[in-house]
Amino acid sequence: MPRSSAAEAEQTRRAILAETVQQMSVHGAGGISLGGIATTLNMSKAGVVGPFRTREALLLAAFDLGVAALRERVIDPALVLHLGPGEQRLRVIVEGWTDYLVNSPFRGGCLLTSASFELDGQSGPLRDHMVEAARQWRHFLRAQLSEAVAAGHRLPHDVPDTAALLIALGLSLNQAVQLDDADTRDRTIRLLRETAGL
Repeated sequence: MPRSSAAEAEQTRRAILAETVQQMSVHGAGGISLGGIATTLNMSKAGVVGPFRTREALLLAAFDLGVAALRERVIDPALVLHLGPGEQRLRVIVEGWTDYLVNSPFRGGCLLTSASFELDGQSGPLRDHMVEAARQWRHFLRAQLSEAVAAGHRLPHDVPDTAALLIALGLSLNQAVQLDDADTRDRTIRLLRETAGL
């Protein structure tokens, strides 16, 4: 395949993924319409699914893209800044997470959050993918909280409880933003910070 054709194919693949993750955030995986994606991108349905071979593979790749956005906006900045464990790094994570939820790159908000509500009672590869991503996010939060405590940061609760509360508040914040509930949004942001001891 000529270099230009390969570049065009990759550009098309990225465009399909970008639109799929946007639609998935709004309609859920079950509500994804290949026809809707095709219409938006001025493609055929076969052209949409072709680079991925199956609809399921497309959804898995789109979910991974959604999780990558969370990692890039929340996790990577704290690591790139080379901040040592403690209040400063924890603050970067919480503020980055808050900004990611309030100013989500996806029309329907955080994809991991919306997928967890949609898929929690289902089975299959996409649900397994979601469970693993949620486990990794929970593990990351616990690890950062544990390191912060070891460095002298004080939390209102122990690490497992704090991680659970932060995740619950993150879910609540995502919903408040999607419902345009400014009062709950602002209260939840305050509670996120207080729960992290910030």
